[in-house]
Amino acid sequence: MNLKKVILIKSLIFLIILLSYGNGLSQGDEETFSFSGVIKEIARDYQSMVVNDKKFSISHGTKVFNQKGRALKIDYLKSNLDVAIDGVRHGNAFIIKKIIVVEDRGV
Repeated sequence: MNLKKVILIKSLIFLIILLSYGNGLSQGDEETFSFSGVIKEIARDYQSMVVNDKKFSISHGTKVFNQKGRALKIDYLKSNLDVAIDGVRHGNAFIIKKIIVVEDRGV
């Protein structure tokens, strides 16, 4: 009976350590974010843009859509467009994964 308790306790400790280690790896230094506003400026090479005075980076994997879900080309983006963005934060950098051009806020 004593041996069974020891094995059970060691197994539980091992399982807790394994689960804690897995969570640490998945979270990393990454945090997701959502943001919306008006594009104030966009770089000519489409590598960055400023929305409501906050600078965001655009990656090769960034996707652009209209509100109906239709894919748009990155060069569709221009100043004064209303957008909603989703992305990840790496340290101090905000990297956009998805941009939705908002044509009607429904105010």
